[in-house]
Amino acid sequence: MSSRLKTSTLFTNVLQFLKLQLAGNILFLGTIMGIAVADTLENGDPFIGLVVGSALAHVVFFYVNKNWIFTGNDNEQTKKEAGRFILFMSFNFVLNIFLVEGATSLIATFAPHLGAYAYYIGVVMAAMFFAIWSYLGLKLWVFKRATNRHATVSRYHGLTYEKQRGKK
Repeated sequence: MSSRLKTSTLFTNVLQFLKLQLAGNILFLGTIMGIAVADTLENGDPFIGLVVGSALAHVVFFYVNKNWIFTGNDNEQTKKEAGRFILFMSFNFVLNIFLVEGATSLIATFAPHLGAYAYYIGVVMAAMFFAIWSYLGLKLWVFKRATNRHATVSRYHGLTYEKQRGKK
């Protein structure tokens, strides 16, 4: 039974990770499309496209994470998850902007011949970082499932503690 549980948990974790990588394309494509739209506008600033595209993609990303990857039906749990998601993804949003801007600056400094493509390369570099970071944060903190206290008896060598019903 124990090995089956471990296999099931490993399979579930791998499946969630793969689903998150697919869902991560929402953020990636939202950011890329925002930058592309800003590039097509006269005097458009790619930074504004990065911020607006990423913000809109985060809304869709929460819905997909909640309903497809880390499923759960508890309404009270959803409120907690939404709060943690907003905190985590707000931090990621700011971190993403810094990573993209930093990578773009480095690319522009060391490879100026890339020109306007530097922003797109910076987005790809940030996406590679967030592939792992987002899974860990979403799995271990945002959509963390409560564990059941299933052991009412704890034994360690000569010490035994048994919880009695109705007594504290």
